[in-house]
Amino acid sequence: MNKIDAYLCLEWNKANPSKQISEENFWDLCRKLEDEGFLTGDDSAISTVSIGPFNLASTIGFEKKDKILYFLETIVPAIFSKVNGLSFAQAYSLYLLPAVSILIKLADQSYWIEDILQWEILMFIKSKNDCNVYPTNSEIKISDDFRGVEERQIDQAIETLKGVKNVLGDKHALIRMDFDGRMESLV
Repeated sequence: MNKIDAYLCLEWNKANPSKQISEENFWDLCRKLEDEGFLTGDDSAISTVSIGPFNLASTIGFEKKDKILYFLETIVPAIFSKVNGLSFAQAYSLYLLPAVSILIKLADQSYWIEDILQWEILMFIKSKNDCNVYPTNSEIKISDDFRGVEERQIDQAIETLKGVKNVLGDKHALIRMDFDGRMESLV
């Protein structure tokens, strides 16, 4: 897949042969993906011959590329095949733009927590917060829920929860500590 705008145009035109469009119809969508770091593009003035193409960003990590490629190669054709009878403008605004927004928001808010202790601590903090209790590191360590767990493992898990990578590889805190060391779940 070389040019994303050309690919999207081709997929639309295959699914809707009676409603042919051009690559330019996808430029604002491509700019949204470019702003999120999924694509690279030529930001030439609109009056020039070529404002595209929009290519996959070469610096994005493999996992991030997999997600955008899955979206482009699986979700987009599925959307285009289901919008029979709609004009391009309707399909674009009603289905494709919301799908891209969902992709971006989901990718930004989805995390891989592979360590079960991190998950258990996060859920412990969240359940306590739901009762308006904001535990400290010390309170977690003496809790019956974590009896038998080494203190350094708890410290390490809490430290990791302050900067967990989302599925795009960007770091976000899942917990926050106040000046007294009281923790709040941000999920």
